[in-house]
Amino acid sequence: MTGPSTSSQRKPTADGRPAARQRRPAGDGAVPGVGGSGLSDREIVRVAKRIIAESGVEGLTMRRLSTELGVALGATYNHVPTRHELLVLVGQDLYSEVMAPAIRGNWHVRVKSLMVNLSTIVARYPGMAGFMMVNVDDLVPTELNTTMYGILRDAGFGERGISTVLSALFFYVTGMLAGGFANPTAMAFAGRDMQAQFEDGLDLLLLGAQVRLEREVRKRSQRSR
Repeated sequence: MTGPSTSSQRKPTADGRPAARQRRPAGDGAVPGVGGSGLSDREIVRVAKRIIAESGVEGLTMRRLSTELGVALGATYNHVPTRHELLVLVGQDLYSEVMAPAIRGNWHVRVKSLMVNLSTIVARYPGMAGFMMVNVDDLVPTELNTTMYGILRDAGFGERGISTVLSALFFYVTGMLAGGFANPTAMAFAGRDMQAQFEDGLDLLLLGAQVRLEREVRKRSQRSR
């Protein structure tokens, strides 16, 4: 889920690093591996995720990835030119996991389910929340954004209300992932169930959104009289 100022345009980063290439479907672009085996985005992302789950983002290097894939370092670079692009592919894969289960219920239930899915999935990979926050322009979760927008629109929110709710959710979820879940021993969360704490805060935010929705509906009703 993108923040309030996300742009769809690719721009160089502040340090001059080239922007990530246009995204491609997982499994495309196989290149020769050891013994004639194929190397694909799907396999690269699968192994990269395992490394991150074990050692965090800092433990993921192109050399370690190549070793665990059983291919030459050059073959990995030929397929994914930079570590940054590799992490973008991982982030895209995590967003696709969020959308996997079919969610039913009212707008509150559906939004909460998506946000809980997002927090649960990303929290499994230490350091990915921070990367996804910093690299919002490279990681545009189009399907998640479209789904969230549709849920809120169908619930009756206007354009401004949708923007406000999405922004609030972005700041809350990414902040909790990068801060709370990443630092479970922090004083503010000592002795507490982190997931329960997160879901309680999410309920509070959505109850506030419900109040806003009711206010929007009343105003529209008054104008139509």
